[in-house]
Amino acid sequence: MAPDGAIDWWCAPNLDSAPLFDRLLDPEIGGFFQIEPDVPYRIERAYRADSNVLENPLFNR
Repeated sequence: MAPDGAIDWWCAPNLDSAPLFDRLLDPEIGGFFQIEPDVPYRIERAYRADSNVLENPLFNR
């Protein structure tokens, strides 16, 4: 997951499948997926305690 909350790399349906989103390899033409609010916002990234889960909550205030 990119710092802006976008998914820059995703292979489906399996981890060894060809990537559907590959902006990580080529920012100019690589695909990505992103949902963002239509108001100003900020993202705080942090790993959930005692796990490898990266949380990316969006705040608009």
